[in-house]
Amino acid sequence: MTLITTVVSHRTIEIQTDPLAPPLLVTRTALITASKAMQSSEDGLAEVKGRFPRLGAGHAFLDESQISELIGDLNRAAS
Repeated sequence: MTLITTVVSHRTIEIQTDPLAPPLLVTRTALITASKAMQSSEDGLAEVKGRFPRLGAGHAFLDESQISELIGDLNRAAS
């Protein structure tokens, strides 16, 4: 699955799993929480929770490398 990402600030990032779908706004805290949950995951995926603009709460299932990459993107934005 290809992710389309846009860093909004040093604390938030937008992710899209489909170019036609609205972006899911995810915080650094949600990514870290999902990363910790990954340790007990049997299928190698973790649920990342966020918010869709004007649509409310949402989630995406990402693997460890995707979560690490997003956290790295936010770290680069913070420096």
